[in-house]
Amino acid sequence: FTGNKWKNLFEGSSIGHKLIIQFPAVTASSVRLRVLSSVGTPKIKTFSAFYNQAPLIEIPKVKDNWNIRNIGEWNFDKNDSGVKKLQLNISPYCKDAQAYEIAFVIENDKVKEAQFSYDWAQTGLWTDNIQSENRLTVISKHLIFDGVNADQYLLKDEKFKDRIHFNLTGIAPNLLINVTLQIPEQFNKGKILAFILRK
Repeated sequence: FTGNKWKNLFEGSSIGHKLIIQFPAVTASSVRLRVLSSVGTPKIKTFSAFYNQAPLIEIPKVKDNWNIRNIGEWNFDKNDSGVKKLQLNISPYCKDAQAYEIAFVIENDKVKEAQFSYDWAQTGLWTDNIQSENRLTVISKHLIFDGVNADQYLLKDEKFKDRIHFNLTGIAPNLLINVTLQIPEQFNKGKILAFILRK
């Protein structure tokens, strides 16, 4: 609060346990945080502001955080008969031996934009705001590791029917996923978006 009104210093989003932002020096009597939307209940442990005379340094933007990334989108319509077969090249995103998830969501004017949140404090799982009736269903999935079937890296997901979990113990120059998706019957037109998630 500066002068007689609130001044906006930062607007954005965050996933994870810490967010540090920089802004030019300002004289203020109070500072507030407003959470306008959230998939889960926000848990704010500390919130503080400091004056630092050092010059501002370049920090990557939160929206470019590699914990989540959109890796493709495909149109569908009634000619797909409720089933969509896709092949995803995930090589550019899987550069480390670790666990990954791929989430598939529908985008059209009947559903809210999908939002993801990582619950690091309690469950250690990615959650979302997608209604159960609007979820796609993964019918079949195959992981192709340098031209060889590598389904042994696929993990069973008992919570989300619209995701693929896999745990890489090695890195391949060419990594593909072939997936068949069932589209909910109430949708006859729209887009399918794929997001890759990691901890």
